[in-house]
Amino acid sequence: MSDTTVDQLFAVLPKAHQHYRALDEQIWDGRLDPALLEVCRLRIAMLHRCAPQLALQRADIGEKHEAIAQWPTSPLFNDVERALLRFTEQYVIDAQGVSDADAAGVTAVLSGPEVAAFTVAIGAFDAICRFTLALGPERPPIEREARS
Repeated sequence: MSDTTVDQLFAVLPKAHQHYRALDEQIWDGRLDPALLEVCRLRIAMLHRCAPQLALQRADIGEKHEAIAQWPTSPLFNDVERALLRFTEQYVIDAQGVSDADAAGVTAVLSGPEVAAFTVAIGAFDAICRFTLALGPERPPIEREARS
C-alpha cells in the first residue's frame, strides 16, 4: 500500500507506522475477498468524507464504485455485500448500536475467522479515516493553527 497522507502522518512514529503497515498487509492478505473489503473501506471513507482515502484504490470493484452510496437498493450489490455494508455503516455511525441482527447478518455470510478479520479491517479503516481527518495535511492551515 502506498498512502502518502498516512505515511506523512506516521512520520513522527516510525514503530507505529511499521505496526500499521503489518496490520494493513494482514487485512489485505486474501483471507477476505479484496473487493468486499474495498466496498466497505470506500463506504467508510464516504461516511467520513475522507478525501485521501476516497482517492485510493485497493481493489477493483468496477461500476460498484459509483454506486456504493446506493448499496441498499442498487442491483450491483449482492446479499453478502449488503450484510457487510449494513454492519459497516452501523459500526461507523454508532458502534454501540450494532444490533444482534447486524451481527447475525455478518456471521451468516462469513466464517468465524472471516468475521474476526472483517471486524479488524473495518475498525482499522475507520481509525485511519479518523486519524487522517484529525491530523491530515489536507486540512486548511488555519484550522490546524487555531487548535494549536
